[in-house]
Amino acid sequence: MFFGFGLRRHEGDKDGVAKGEYAVVGPRIERKPRLSSYRDIVPLAPIIACLIFGTGLMLAHHLFYTYLNEKIISPSSLSDPISNFLMEQRNVNFVGTSIAHGARILLAMAIGITFTQWFWKTIRSTSHTITQIDAILNCGQSPFHPSAYRAAKASSALYAISLAVSATAFIVILSPGSLTILTGFQQQIPCLVPIVPQLGEITADVYGDTYVENIDTILKATLLSNSYLPPYRGSESGFDMSGLCGSLWAGLQSCSYNLSIAGPTLTCVDVSLSTDFTSFLTPHSREGPSSADFNSTLELTTIWNATVHENLAAITILSRDLEKGLIEAINCSAYNATYNLGVSFEGNLPAKIQVRSVDGDSVPLQINTFSDFYAKAALNAISGMCFADNSETGAMTCNTTLGPLIAATATGNFTFSDNITHFAESFVQNASISLLSGSIYYDSIYDEYAFNTTTFDTEPVLTEQTCLAPTTIYSYNPIRLISAYCVPLAIAVSYVIYGCRLILQSGIEHELRISDIIKFAINSDIIHVGKTSNKGDLKRVEIQFSGADSGQQKLFVISARTFAYNDLQGPSESDRRHQEPTKPVLWKMPLLVLGILLTMILNHAYYHFLHGKLPNRSWQLSHPTAWLLNQTIKSDIGTALAYLGQTFLAIGIGISSKQIFWRIIRQHRHSISGIDSLMRVENNLFSPSIISAIRVSRSVPFLVLLATSASLVSIFAPGSIKIAEDFKEVKDCTALVPQNHSTPSSRRELTCLPSMPVDHRNALTNFISRGQASIARKRRRQTTILPLFPRRSAVQMWLYSRRTFHH
Repeated sequence: MFFGFGLRRHEGDKDGVAKGEYAVVGPRIERKPRLSSYRDIVPLAPIIACLIFGTGLMLAHHLFYTYLNEKIISPSSLSDPISNFLMEQRNVNFVGTSIAHGARILLAMAIGITFTQWFWKTIRSTSHTITQIDAILNCGQSPFHPSAYRAAKASSALYAISLAVSATAFIVILSPGSLTILTGFQQQIPCLVPIVPQLGEITADVYGDTYVENIDTILKATLLSNSYLPPYRGSESGFDMSGLCGSLWAGLQSCSYNLSIAGPTLTCVDVSLSTDFTSFLTPHSREGPSSADFNSTLELTTIWNATVHENLAAITILSRDLEKGLIEAINCSAYNATYNLGVSFEGNLPAKIQVRSVDGDSVPLQINTFSDFYAKAALNAISGMCFADNSETGAMTCNTTLGPLIAATATGNFTFSDNITHFAESFVQNASISLLSGSIYYDSIYDEYAFNTTTFDTEPVLTEQTCLAPTTIYSYNPIRLISAYCVPLAIAVSYVIYGCRLILQSGIEHELRISDIIKFAINSDIIHVGKTSNKGDLKRVEIQFSGADSGQQKLFVISARTFAYNDLQGPSESDRRHQEPTKPVLWKMPLLVLGILLTMILNHAYYHFLHGKLPNRSWQLSHPTAWLLNQTIKSDIGTALAYLGQTFLAIGIGISSKQIFWRIIRQHRHSISGIDSLMRVENNLFSPSIISAIRVSRSVPFLVLLATSASLVSIFAPGSIKIAEDFKEVKDCTALVPQNHSTPSSRRELTCLPSMPVDHRNALTNFISRGQASIARKRRRQTTILPLFPRRSAVQMWLYSRRTFHH
């Protein structure tokens, strides 16, 4: 009787070949869990430590992604080298995937310890053939081994544990997709922005010649450009934006903010029906160019007559469109208004302003206020008369500046490029917005003696504001990360609990080693069967282990057939096949190499497909192309392909390691402990037996190191693709250009740069920004730049060219 086993043996035939049937005839006594001493708890340390540290890495992964959440991907904006390192997309992918690999390895080790415990429990409790035990051990390395079906049939529990170990790979595949890149996120940053001072009542004495000339220059520049002067953005040299858009400006490409300013607005009404045009329509004459024969007289036709009302911020405009034959009269009055503006900066280009709304006041402007003075100055800028003569050249004479409002046609006539009402109202609106430019001598309004000085301060008042910067940031989805970890973690916890129970019952077990095989093989029953059977039949012998402690393991033959043949006839054909040495499976290595190349090609093809395309966050399965561009799907597919290639590579190296291992122990003599060390290192590179293993063979530990390093494939390969933060794409598009009325067509083919705004500049004034026509920002599928003012006109088409492109 051995540990509760009573064995009954039937003698064999006269030739001494054992039929040997063995059966359990007595109850088996199992060791019950005991927690009475510290010594009984110590064996639980490895499996619990693996579970705790694996959970700790999961928390570290969560904290790392939480730290990155909504962080700007702009290393240049940070002075800390560690922060700069963490803001780089490839570095983030490297750190995150490495943490996931560490957690996967630790959880797999915890489940693997349970597998070892369960393996020994299984082969002690029931009998198995040697082939079944081989299959179970093979599936302990991989559940996809060709002998997986045999292993699952022998022990479904062990096969399930093997699947659980492999399922930890989903941590590496799914967890990186929980951190994505979000483009166009409106980042809030503190900033200083220019505002228009609260200009109250002033006296006429402050209007010095220099100040008036300053205002006139600004208004004429606004007329010529038919746009506003760009807002103040710091000194002219260097464009110091640190004060305007905050200390983070160095790492941002653009900045915007909203503000409200007070300024005059103009309201015009059509009075054509009640206006007497007699004087306006009366032709005028003047002397034309003289020659030797006669003096010519030119007939002048009035096409513009604008008169400012005395002591009022109001103007009456009479106009005549010679091309259309249209005569019109309007009365315009100025009022106080609040402009709600959106101001945006793009690099070193002039700022763009969007008028969101204008809250007008029905009360006329008060006399002796800055708004009254500024509105009158604006109206005076467009007051005056314009005449067209009947000469062959069709000349026009004006005593005012109207900018691009009047244009010549191919027929020699003159026409207005904009509606007169809209022209007057938009001009005053542009003049009011230009108050933000910093070009007005504000100080002279406060100091009545300022006009006597030679220098003036034009910097506007700065106030604290919250600016919005469209940035590229990290976006973390904690639910996805927790889901990727929690399922494997829950499975690991359940198996660890049962593994701890088995450890308390039977003590800590170890993997099957060469010393165990030799010890089990030195058994009279096994030796007897081995002498009388060939190799193939020996694998079908059913055996069972007994003994709770590894030092007292016993192996028993449960059943063995009689394998005999006639010596004169020799072995049968089937016996000869079993006796032939097993040939190496030559097709495995080419298939593995083919698998590695195929996954690499697929990974490259997928990343090449993504290159240059706009990422999205769509989950619409009806659009497979858009679905493949989803960042999370991109991460899953890329990491899965890299992990599959890594697995093929590790298996190939593992097969080579096994071949070298058996070659070494066949060709050289080694101690059993040395071979045990080599086998431990094959199962775990970080085994304490690494030094002893290196003494036996350097090749096997090196190959094991290469197989372990295959994880670098899935760590670094996904970093081969990233979202470009400053990508610019040039595409051909059709755009409207300033119209030339002397030519029949105004459409031309242009080349558009979708990520850079267009800056129209006039050589007349080097500090004036022309119309802020711009092409859409990068990373938008389709964008149309809307005109600044609510009503479109020919002037707007001249300045705010509508440009549409597909990115």
